Amino acid sequence: MPTLRYFAAAAEAAGTEREEISADSVSAALEAAIEAHGPKLAHVIAHSSLLLKGQYGGSVNGTGRG
Repeated sequence: MPTLRYFAAAAEAAGTEREEISADSVSAALEAAIEAHGPKLAHVIAHSSLLLKGQYGGSVNGTGRG
């Protein structure tokens, strides 16, 4: 089960710094988080970068700029 860790604006939007999400992919985990926490988190995630196992995993919007 993936653990999502949120920082700064994402933590504020989610109301937590960490949560476990039942999902089988990064995409599904992000979708579940957005469904659980709403449009404010969706906005932050759309402008965020991802770390996967401590390594840069790309940006959500696909630009490489986060």
